[in-house]
Amino acid sequence: MSATTDREAEFVEEYVESRAYDDDFGGPETLRKNAKKYGTSLFGTNVSRMGWFEWLNEEREKSPEEATTKDIRGFLLYLQEEGLSSPTRTQARSGISLWYQLMGDGENPVSELNGSWRATTNKEDATGEKRNHPTRDEIKALIENVPEPTLRSTLIIKLLYHTGCRRMELATIQTDRIDLENQEIKVYADKTDEWRTVTFRESLRQPLNIWTNGPRTDEPGYHEDNAYLFPSASTRGENDHISGQLVRSTVHKAAQNAGVQDTYGDGDVNGQNQWRITPHALRHAFAVHSAENGVPAPHLKKIMGHTKLDVTQIYADIAEDDAAEMMKQRGPSLRE
Repeated sequence: MSATTDREAEFVEEYVESRAYDDDFGGPETLRKNAKKYGTSLFGTNVSRMGWFEWLNEEREKSPEEATTKDIRGFLLYLQEEGLSSPTRTQARSGISLWYQLMGDGENPVSELNGSWRATTNKEDATGEKRNHPTRDEIKALIENVPEPTLRSTLIIKLLYHTGCRRMELATIQTDRIDLENQEIKVYADKTDEWRTVTFRESLRQPLNIWTNGPRTDEPGYHEDNAYLFPSASTRGENDHISGQLVRSTVHKAAQNAGVQDTYGDGDVNGQNQWRITPHALRHAFAVHSAENGVPAPHLKKIMGHTKLDVTQIYADIAEDDAAEMMKQRGPSLRE
């Protein structure tokens, strides 16, 4: 049993035990069902997005005991960016608070969160936009100011923008899942154990081919049996790929180099900032610019691997091939 599974099972049993005294909460099965609803937000169970603990480790490199109210805000923003509704985000907040009440050894960081705080408040106040996505000019500036190694960094940013991949989906792309002729890539979502097809524009075909057959083999972590498009930058082995943190830092450094990086919200005593331009922001740029190019919401839903998009209406599911062809023609482009 994994550490995450152990932690979830412990939380569920603690939740049941804490409410078993009151029949108004329901019987043990009802209590377990309710606890598992909260567990989805805490542990990311059966969904493709990160749960609270994984997000805290990936984004902030913190343990639950080190989390601050600012971290809670950051996680709620992440859920908003993933397209989750306000009631679902409220449930996530309640689940986190419950965990700290039942399992935590220190202060509950949720207790200092303003009851009227909305996931978009800090972002809207700081940027004047309801959605956090860089402009086409800003994305061009990122590409022109990528950190070394130049080709790898350029591909990371272009793939994030042109495919709408999440950063760990990009980090784990395998070379044998790339179809250069048909401009398609199969990406894997670890939590759902599912593959989906994303597409890219013609302009990415040549740099992908050059990287795969050239500089990729010179990476420090390259191994002849390594299947990944981006082998680890530090360790050598057939199962090693770059980390999600490296993807994030590549985008951040490019934004800083280009002079377009900024923060929103208030910094805390630990110096944790919410950066405006991130891999998730590029994912949003993909969605917004695709929509501006006339790509219908159901196509975006299919390509992005969303269960829900923040749109007025989601139509009936469509064939993946139709979505792929639409994206190849109308996906985001940096050309005017």
